[in-house]
Amino acid sequence: MSITLKSLYYETKNKYKLKLIAGESGIDNVVSWFHFMEDESTINFIRGNELIVTTGIGSKNNDWLDNLIKGLIKNHVCGLIINIGQYIKTIPDHTISYCNENNFPLFIMPWEIHLVDIMQDYCNKIINAKQTASNISSAFFNAIYYPDNINLFKPPLKQEGYDLNGLFTIISLELESSIYSKTSEISLKYFIINIEKILNSFSFKYSILLNDQDLTIIINNSSATDIPQCLNVLFNEYLKNQKSFNNMGVSLSSKGIDTLPKSFKEAKCARYIAIKDNKCIVYYNDIGLYKLLFNINNKEILVDLYNEYLGKLKEYDLIHKTDYLNILKLYINNNSSIQAVSEKTFTHRNTINYRIKKIKEILNTDLNNPKDKFNYMLAFYIEEMLNLNVT
Repeated sequence: MSITLKSLYYETKNKYKLKLIAGESGIDNVVSWFHFMEDESTINFIRGNELIVTTGIGSKNNDWLDNLIKGLIKNHVCGLIINIGQYIKTIPDHTISYCNENNFPLFIMPWEIHLVDIMQDYCNKIINAKQTASNISSAFFNAIYYPDNINLFKPPLKQEGYDLNGLFTIISLELESSIYSKTSEISLKYFIINIEKILNSFSFKYSILLNDQDLTIIINNSSATDIPQCLNVLFNEYLKNQKSFNNMGVSLSSKGIDTLPKSFKEAKCARYIAIKDNKCIVYYNDIGLYKLLFNINNKEILVDLYNEYLGKLKEYDLIHKTDYLNILKLYINNNSSIQAVSEKTFTHRNTINYRIKKIKEILNTDLNNPKDKFNYMLAFYIEEMLNLNVT
């Protein structure tokens, strides 16, 4: 978890006599660094999510502050502290209104506070928070991949206030290659910071793990309704118009840190189904029969089942350049309706009748037995799962 404006503000507002006068709705912004700025011409050097402090010594006219704030918002700064009293006496009402309209946190701090003190303090807090977040991510990585070695993860997570006996939910995202490549470091940073901002707005205790194209979000002790609400906000307010990720899978909420390996697998499985069905978000609880198939560790059993029921038909299609596998799948999925298969394939009923008859001959079945239909349906499920190259 990165440090936020909210945590900095509430931890130090008395110490530095800070007052939030505008943009309270943006207080969950993540703070990437703390800068002193007096010259608005240097705004373009900002990389995003910095917290800025100014005295206004560089102001040349009444529009200076407004122009500075507009530039900071344009460059995705997370907030501004004004050391008020010497060069900037008061903040105009229209400036406060503008910050509120743009959800831009604006703070004032009295002139008597020495900038060097707050800058040193905040920079140290940000550095420590980044190191802590890195340590937490490493601990969760070990909890997933090395669950038998509890000393690698339980002490550091307990020390940082995670409820090891509470509920854990895992969200698995597949990032677009354009955002996780080495040349897109800044884009990836912004992507994660925006996700953190939304997670912070729900007051989640979380951690984010990044492994090449895979981004994993671990949430501790959320309610059953909070995560769907959060993901709905995440998608509609941020991800909907971004070309930064492909699919997302969400695990069940399971109790105890020891369930993390299982939850991680559930989230990945749900994401595979999202890929297959071309959906944005899939919850593990909704994947039906795939729950059973994904939990069979010996994939050779699945391959043998597939070959037992559909191997002959697949071989026939390869030799004779036919499409009987697809016809059978449509036939089973449409409750053995010749008319439905005819309409979906734009093929005459008589032709479909002939093909179904031929399929029955090849498979040596009449396809009227519910048990046989289930077996063939299961074989098609296996085919889809194996084609996803799940490991």
